[in-house]
Amino acid sequence: MTIQTDYVEIKRYYDTHEVEDEEVGQNWEHLNAIDYLYAVLKWMYHDQRRAIGSSINLYQTSIDGERPKSPDLMVLEDLVVEELSKGRKSSYYVGLYGPPPPVVFEISSEATWQKDLEEKPAQYASMGVVEYFAFDPSLPGIWTGGWREYGRLVGWRRPLASKHSQEITKDEFGRLWSEQLQSWLVVEGKFLRLYTADGQLRLTETEAERQRANAEWQRAEAERQRANAAEKLVEAEKQQTEAEWQRANAAEKLVEAEKQQTEVERQRAEKLAEILRRHNLDPDNLL
Repeated sequence: MTIQTDYVEIKRYYDTHEVEDEEVGQNWEHLNAIDYLYAVLKWMYHDQRRAIGSSINLYQTSIDGERPKSPDLMVLEDLVVEELSKGRKSSYYVGLYGPPPPVVFEISSEATWQKDLEEKPAQYASMGVVEYFAFDPSLPGIWTGGWREYGRLVGWRRPLASKHSQEITKDEFGRLWSEQLQSWLVVEGKFLRLYTADGQLRLTETEAERQRANAEWQRAEAERQRANAAEKLVEAEKQQTEAEWQRANAAEKLVEAEKQQTEVERQRAEKLAEILRRHNLDPDNLL
């Protein structure tokens, strides 16, 4: 039964008590994988009306005794966290607050992995979830049996107008393509990475800020190097001009010296000619 739009929210038992498997503590790998993927999705949609929920109770009906799902991560459309949190709303009601989440992730733990793989695909599909992905962050992996062949990542997609999901086929590199996220899902160590269609890693806000700061530093460094190169070029041109001036000045001094030498030799020749004439000798007919 779909929840009614005039449904008045009441205090649900499972909003204040433990939901299935919540009593099982998270290990660090599980927690880190969730935190990282949450940060990636949050930054990916930071400028859109999409909210990222983590361990938020997800209800489908108006039945007060309904045991909700509490996915590790889910994407909610046409919604922002501030709107969801108004009035201390700690849950999300399909049909009342908006459509079913188009994408849900479960990060497997020792206690939940079998349900993640064997029960939840059908459960989420029946709720209207379009894509559901299960990821095992542990190395070498906690999935056993035939599930080991999936390489710690498996996904399902519910075709349009169907209540049943179908397994998503991996490409030759072991990646899964998410139509809803327009991203490749890739297992890298203990983390699930998202890449754009052209191979760009989707970043967290911290990574994006670090990348932006690094790009700005590189631009500033390139500008500094260009300015330094221009300064060196100006200095080199100045030195070249100075060298040319010195060469011109040296040439001018050489011409002046040669001129002076010529004058000295002329005066010496005139003196010699005068002496010869005094002795009745014609300097022009000595030879």
